Amino acid sequence: MPDYKITYTDRNGMETDRRITIVRIEGDMLDAYCHLRHGRRTFYISRVSQWTNCSSGEIVSDIMADFETARKDSAYGLLDRMHGDLFPVMGILLYLGKGDRRLVIEERNAMIDVYKTLCPDPRLTDQMINDSINAMTVPSATQYKQLVAELSTKAPETQALVLAAAGRFFAFRKKLNSVEQEGLNELHEQLNP
Repeated sequence: MPDYKITYTDRNGMETDRRITIVRIEGDMLDAYCHLRHGRRTFYISRVSQWTNCSSGEIVSDIMADFETARKDSAYGLLDRMHGDLFPVMGILLYLGKGDRRLVIEERNAMIDVYKTLCPDPRLTDQMINDSINAMTVPSATQYKQLVAELSTKAPETQALVLAAAGRFFAFRKKLNSVEQEGLNELHEQLNP
């Protein structure tokens, strides 16, 4: 993703020149890494008086169009495109992983490994995949059953990958709670009729 040099006026009327790396744009707000403050910040698009694309040196008149073009061609664009394709797989794993209302590091790492196996693009970092996981909503029990039914139509290799990841989730635990146990049973019943 390109960096942008911006001239920004804060709520107190103070104008500063900053270099930012945009993470996300929503409405008039953008979430970005601010190189001046060395951290993530929220900026209002309406308070930016000038945008310069640091990669091209061009002054940008339409930040939304410039950002979307850059994102589409980046690893983030790939992540966006893959999210729809991988949603059944990742939704199942998120449901099982959060059956106890938390996602421990072993579960998160198993999900990242599955993502990387199904989408082996070297531009995708663990942090990018982790951010994608954090942005997901845990499916309801009904949605989970629908996702498992959808997974049953996928390639056997994909099914085996999900079963192996689910096995990693619970390999170190002696007892599963009812949500986890019922979810695991559903998965095995659908994929191993």
